[in-house]
Amino acid sequence: MDGELLISPVAHEDSLKKMGIITDRIVNVGGFAEPQREFLEFHRTKVFLKSESNG
Repeated sequence: MDGELLISPVAHEDSLKKMGIITDRIVNVGGFAEPQREFLEFHRTKVFLKSESNG
């Protein structure tokens, strides 16, 4: 976890734009405290939506 913003490939592009989320380049949001890292790891492995093609 290096602070790189991950965006689900199934996220709705127009909704992301309305929320001000940059999607045309890599965005680094900075470091995280340990509790945040634990939550993000859980989210990445159990919640994050992936496209059919990348499992």
